[in-house]
Amino acid sequence: KKTRRKYQDRSYMPAAGSQLFKEMEKFKNTIKDNKLATQMKVQQFMWHENNCADPVAVFSTSRKPDRFYSANFHPFVWIPTRQFPNLVCLQEMKCVRKDCSCAQGKLKLDKYIWRPMFYFDRIIWVLHHSILCGACNRRFPSIHPHFLAQLPTKVVERFPFVAPMRGPGVHQMMIFQSVNLLTKQIGFGTYASCINEMHRIRHSQDMVSYYDCLFDKMEGEESLQATSGVYPPFSSFHDPGGYSGIKLTTNLWKKK
Repeated sequence: KKTRRKYQDRSYMPAAGSQLFKEMEKFKNTIKDNKLATQMKVQQFMWHENNCADPVAVFSTSRKPDRFYSANFHPFVWIPTRQFPNLVCLQEMKCVRKDCSCAQGKLKLDKYIWRPMFYFDRIIWVLHHSILCGACNRRFPSIHPHFLAQLPTKVVERFPFVAPMRGPGVHQMMIFQSVNLLTKQIGFGTYASCINEMHRIRHSQDMVSYYDCLFDKMEGEESLQATSGVYPPFSSFHDPGGYSGIKLTTNLWKKK
């Protein structure tokens, strides 16, 4: 049974146990380790490379599409309390819930969580905190629009994405570009289709590269039929256990 993605319930996340999920967990555990995080200079750097080997270069040792999936993992770390310790004090901030009348000093950092962001032909995975309010005992993400609004301007401007209350967000440059295109009679629907097409092209390119590598490895073997069960097929675009692609919808775009 195929898994359908629903933007309202976080099922856009890769499936537990998938290659992308493993890469994300590995990176998150590195950030949680203060010593390793310091070595990565997480206090100064937000954009990070995934450090995955090129899937074609190392295909002879894997012969699986997993490395093609993990190569599309592009992390961004947003921890303003660590990256801007002299400018951001959590104890001076308030809960984002309208019905919560908590005073300052009631918030505390909870667990690390992920949120996908569209960045033209890529998905950037933003690692950030869930924040717990000690007054109403509810949680909200540190990229919540109402929480970001409490940060100093020069800090919040370092966060280059526009995130809705929930679900995937988009890079600011995509917002600026789409608004400019509106003046040329190119609407949100057309723009979203172009973005989705770029993502589909990347998926197709990776799939062709995988099968090209697979064909080269199969040459000389007894028969294609004898080895057909040995090598797994490349996943579909939306498969959360494989490629884990995400579609930009018109409704999602308009609520930014």
